[in-house]
Amino acid sequence: MKTRAIVTLLLLAICTAIYASEDITDPEVYWRKTQEMNQMAERFKEDTGFTGEVAHSLNTMRLHVYRGRFSDIPFTADADTTAFRQACERIVEKILPYSPANRSQLTMSRITNQWGRCTTDYKQQVGGYQVEGAGYIMITYDAGRKHFSISDNTVDLPEGVQINIARDKAISIAIDYFKDQVSPPEHKLVPYVIDDLRFHNPNKMSYSLKYIIYLGDYVYYVDAFSGILDWDNVIAD
Repeated sequence: MKTRAIVTLLLLAICTAIYASEDITDPEVYWRKTQEMNQMAERFKEDTGFTGEVAHSLNTMRLHVYRGRFSDIPFTADADTTAFRQACERIVEKILPYSPANRSQLTMSRITNQWGRCTTDYKQQVGGYQVEGAGYIMITYDAGRKHFSISDNTVDLPEGVQINIARDKAISIAIDYFKDQVSPPEHKLVPYVIDDLRFHNPNKMSYSLKYIIYLGDYVYYVDAFSGILDWDNVIAD
């Protein structure tokens, strides 16, 4: 099983590297990628004893959504929170070989149980820092349908992070750029709002740790390692 998982991870890396820049609107590329992902979904079912629907993304070449049951994870609507937690732990172990995350990056959130749906999610973090807009696995048991719904929204993160740019320096970089680009008669510099450090993906290929700083109508991202600033995100004109 471990050997099969390693091979799967290697195949995922190869597929991502080779096909990331291909045009999926091309019929031949679309068909080939679809076939590859369908084959990967079948391997997942074979490896894990899963029956149900498996959805994928042709952009990331990864499996993302699972709706169904696992043959070796029995679960009932009247199961308690402890049983649900145990089931979730086993589910995560099954999908990790097909996921960009690893177990050490995932932290389970609290469990909610409302209207026949028992839900939790696993937050993806490195060094205590989360991902902007992604970075989680959500697991729900639907008592009415008697199946699990799993959404894998994890991403490929660097294993370690290094912060060379202090918070105040990041703010200064953003303010200096703002003043150089926006003339005072057009925009008044309002007090900045800085969010926590988050992993951000400006080029849709890789994530890095950035400060998120709001100035006027704009949001700026300052890389915590290099100090490089991204300014392409406009809140409002």
